[in-house]
Amino acid sequence: MPIPCVSPLCTQSLGFSSGCSNSSGMCVFQLQYGDGSVDAGYISVDAFHLNGRTSKPIVFGCATIDIDTVPVPTSGIMGLNAGPFSFPSQIFSAGSDVSKKFAYCLPDRYRNLNKGGTILFGEYNITGANFSYTPLVPPYGPVGDLYYFVDMQGISVGDHYMEVKAHMKSESMEVGGTIFDSGTAVTHLMKNLHEKLVSEIRRQTMNLSPFAMNGSASDVCYRVPMNTTELPKLPLVTMHFQSGVDLELGPESLLYPTGYDAQGIVLCLAFISSQSGIPFNIIGNYQQQNYWVEYNLQSSRLGLVKASC
Repeated sequence: MPIPCVSPLCTQSLGFSSGCSNSSGMCVFQLQYGDGSVDAGYISVDAFHLNGRTSKPIVFGCATIDIDTVPVPTSGIMGLNAGPFSFPSQIFSAGSDVSKKFAYCLPDRYRNLNKGGTILFGEYNITGANFSYTPLVPPYGPVGDLYYFVDMQGISVGDHYMEVKAHMKSESMEVGGTIFDSGTAVTHLMKNLHEKLVSEIRRQTMNLSPFAMNGSASDVCYRVPMNTTELPKLPLVTMHFQSGVDLELGPESLLYPTGYDAQGIVLCLAFISSQSGIPFNIIGNYQQQNYWVEYNLQSSRLGLVKASC
């Protein structure tokens, strides 16, 4: 149900830009995501049915985006951040008996482009999932209360280890300088760290003839034949987090298809340099493929376990 401009919600601080549409008389919103993309539409309120129970009224947005800009068929975007009006924050709000945790499992998009993943809220039992947990750490700066910060301590390319802290410019961001974000596609790394990672991957894959493609945000791309289902054999890239938790990235989580030419399909590295206005690393959903990722807000920790999503 859309919210009229006279509703108190229209003037309340919602954690994103909102206001009144003079043409419709309805409350509208505009929201910018961590990767700089923007969404906009009408603010609405409705109840949701979860595991046989009806929720209290939940605020959500009816987006007016052009569906042609969405790469695969979809009915919407679910906000999962830590802000007060995200979906989990509202269903976990005071007085709710829903356990404050959620988890999702995303299939790799190279081989399963049109297959959906799974998301669970509250109490659930994932068969065979033995999670390893890293703490959610104190955030810094004005966006700190919106995102889930973790302490990424290093990145390995094969046997070559790079310490993250050594490549973070701002001392205040040394701890809490990395977020897990389900809404950002590829991983954004601080400029110095990104340059070091790209240089090392390029050095270890010279036999695959890496190149930079015009119009691509990535600095390293590869070609594979049109009729192949095999990805280039890249070195294992591992992100290392506090408490000894690792996120291992195979080729399906390192490369994404950007197009094709007469020589074959072009696959580019799914890491880009952070925009100048984003003073932290963002681990995007491409790097979370084929993992169960759990946000346990009761225990303030993030869990990872490999899976076939």
